[in-house]
Amino acid sequence: NKYVITGITSGQPDIAKRQVSARRLSFTTQPQSKTASATGFVNTPATHATGTLTFVNGSFAPYGVTAGTIFTDAHGVQIANDILAYIPAADPNTGFGRVTVPAHAVTPGSRGNISAFDFSNMICCGNSSVEVSNTVAFTGGQDPQKYIAVQQSDIDNAAKALKQPLLQSALSSLNGLKHPNEQFVKTPTCTTNVTSNHQAGDRATSVTVTVTATCSGEVYDQLSARTIAADLLKTETDKILAAQPGVGKIDGISISSGNTLPTDPSKITIVVQNVPGIQGTPTGTPGAGTATPTNTLTSPVAKPSPNVTPGK
Repeated sequence: NKYVITGITSGQPDIAKRQVSARRLSFTTQPQSKTASATGFVNTPATHATGTLTFVNGSFAPYGVTAGTIFTDAHGVQIANDILAYIPAADPNTGFGRVTVPAHAVTPGSRGNISAFDFSNMICCGNSSVEVSNTVAFTGGQDPQKYIAVQQSDIDNAAKALKQPLLQSALSSLNGLKHPNEQFVKTPTCTTNVTSNHQAGDRATSVTVTVTATCSGEVYDQLSARTIAADLLKTETDKILAAQPGVGKIDGISISSGNTLPTDPSKITIVVQNVPGIQGTPTGTPGAGTATPTNTLTSPVAKPSPNVTPGK
């Protein structure tokens, strides 16, 4: 025989409707941290400083400065314009023609980070009417670098040392939330959350990793579920014994687990059946004249406990 028992997480369970109480439990540990040395090494190439050049044309004819034209400051730093600088002609009504174009330091490295107006109204480009200035500083130039950095393995190894003890602590604490009459629907699920103050690739000599563990599961009133199942079986057994007095004694019942209703996770199927030999053997078989019938039902035997998923 199979009976369906429903676990409910709110309200009062109704035994007549084959309901038992159920709860969702969860426990998260306090965070634990571990600091580990960074073991990675990073080599970065030098980078070019970038900025802009502004050209001013004092003649009444437009003028073009070819892309890649090199300009050298008083300290020997060379700058080149990235694109053609087409400078409009001067206009008596609007003044000098001017244009601003992107530019970069020819040699990579920090020397290319020139200050604003390092070039200031410098005559250039083979035309005494054309001047060039950098009205803003050049930035982004870096020298080659080699430094210690965090590797992903640094983070993973530090976290690994913390995970197992925290998972055990979370599971133990979750079990402590369970009442004596309750049983888990299924094995609780446990996860860990890992954070760190640096990510892989960050420039740092150490990394601090913090881990928390969370275990969660659903419990149901196992005692009530067994009682309901036993009562249902007794009613069914009484009917069978009344109809077939030669069957003899029903030795015991078994409550086994297994959710056979995957489309309705709020319910489970508890299998209740006759188990010969638990307290002796049947005293007779159907139709045997020498059988001594009895309506005695032995205590239920659980193997294992039924799984119940709380209703929503």
